[in-house]
Amino acid sequence: MTKRWLAAAAVLFLALTACTRGSGTTSNATPLQVYTAGPTQDQVQKALGDANWWPSPPTFGVRPLDLEMTPQTIKFQITQRYERLGTGDTFSVNYVVYSATSDASSFISSRQTSLGTNVITTPKAGDQVFYTGQKLPTSTALYETAAFVRTGSVVIVADLLQGSGFASTSALGKLANLLVSRVKDVLSNKVKPSPLASGDSSLLPPPGTDITLTGAAKLPIQVVAGMVNAADPQQFVSLFTTLGVNDLVYGDYALNADLHMEVRAAAFNFLTASDAATWAAGAVGTANLTNGIFLTYIDPLKQYLGVAVVNRHVGLLLCKSTLDTEAAARACEMPMGRVIAAWADSLSSVS
Repeated sequence: MTKRWLAAAAVLFLALTACTRGSGTTSNATPLQVYTAGPTQDQVQKALGDANWWPSPPTFGVRPLDLEMTPQTIKFQITQRYERLGTGDTFSVNYVVYSATSDASSFISSRQTSLGTNVITTPKAGDQVFYTGQKLPTSTALYETAAFVRTGSVVIVADLLQGSGFASTSALGKLANLLVSRVKDVLSNKVKPSPLASGDSSLLPPPGTDITLTGAAKLPIQVVAGMVNAADPQQFVSLFTTLGVNDLVYGDYALNADLHMEVRAAAFNFLTASDAATWAAGAVGTANLTNGIFLTYIDPLKQYLGVAVVNRHVGLLLCKSTLDTEAAARACEMPMGRVIAAWADSLSSVS
């Protein structure tokens, strides 16, 4: 679920689960299966009625990432995100896989109770569902509408923030049923996940002691705009597409020095080393590279950013808090330097 909903529910949920683990059927879902169940860009655009919805980086909330804040009753979480170009609107889907169906059911029931009368329980979806909304008390004054739906031991939270007002529960109900259907299709093997190919895996940072891989996937190039919060997403993405790069290999990691920090890596394959150098000159500036590496803290992003340009490969590395409202910790600094240097060495041996 979004960090807002998770934070609001954490105290209540921990109180309910501190003394007992609950019982029920344990889910056999894997992170890759649940990630595969996420909605496609085309489905999001059709459901929300706008072709300007672009994908943003997902989070594989697999231990040890955010270990201290994750109740033992939760096996893992997968969060998929979208942003609507030209607006401040965002859409996210968070899948929380519990160890037992009873734990998932308890969460839905307790969260619904805590919201009092600010809930609607139709249209029906999954085994349990409710819808709720709030106008955020911020300067942006966005309207947030969310659907909480459970199917077995999986809780799905679809969260839409938009400036035009609350979303209709009818539209959210259709989305909720779509999301449940996709989870069921994956878990029944009607839709099979595709693990990252070994050749793609070799493009990610090499295993070490600074970061722990929680998930990886091949993603459309539009995701890179969300990674760096590009001011002009279309122009930034064109720096890649005009040079023939239309996708990226993405790795999500926990920072071992501070498990509350998420490290995101994106690897890009250009056709030639000259193309990679052209991209670097436009995106980073050749003068800012030292032995093909650039590393800094970006204050507006509140993240550490590293870039490695090696032959025809480019690696982009970010270290951030798992909460969007927090700045990255200084614990990112030294590991980022070590990881980006090791990554550059690793990429030098990839054809």
